Amino acid sequence: MVKMKKIFMLGLAMGLASALFAIDFSVEARTDVSYTSYMKNSAYDALTTTAVVNSVNAFEKIRLKAGAEADAVKLSFDGRLYLDSAKSDLEYAIDSAYFSWESGPFVLYTGKQRLKWGTGYFWNPTDNLQPAKNIFRTTEDLEGVLALRAEYSNDIITPSIIVIPEPWEASLDFADNFKAAVQLYRLVDGGRIPEFYAFIF
Repeated sequence: MVKMKKIFMLGLAMGLASALFAIDFSVEARTDVSYTSYMKNSAYDALTTTAVVNSVNAFEKIRLKAGAEADAVKLSFDGRLYLDSAKSDLEYAIDSAYFSWESGPFVLYTGKQRLKWGTGYFWNPTDNLQPAKNIFRTTEDLEGVLALRAEYSNDIITPSIIVIPEPWEASLDFADNFKAAVQLYRLVDGGRIPEFYAFIF
């Protein structure tokens, strides 16, 4: 019952935002099933005395995407919501939620975003700024990082400067609370294939 109330309130908020601020929404839903194999040993016996153990679990995954545009400023949002009958709380993850501001060839991105870092289908050795991809689903569920990114496009190469804040620690100098990278991007093979160069400091 509590889950339904939360979902209703989310739907109502989306409807109001769409009507008042002209925000475009898209919703996708998919049911996923997971299977877990347990060894029937003493640890399993101890676990089953205090909890119900299911080998097969199903949950509903709902993906919400939203976008809005006002002059040179754009809003982009991508989040996931999980509905699991075995759990009382709603689980969610926000993959991206950022603003971009464009002025000619210059674009500034600020907020949680997934950075373009080449293909790297399973693992990218040059990208230590972002969470690793899910090797079973490399093109979805890509959670981004909080970052400030400035990009300047031209016909030869597109440079980007990326600054990512890290948790504050009293023992660190101010500059040590940030990660930064310079990225150079260009299109090769007639503009069809992207090529990346990155320098992290």
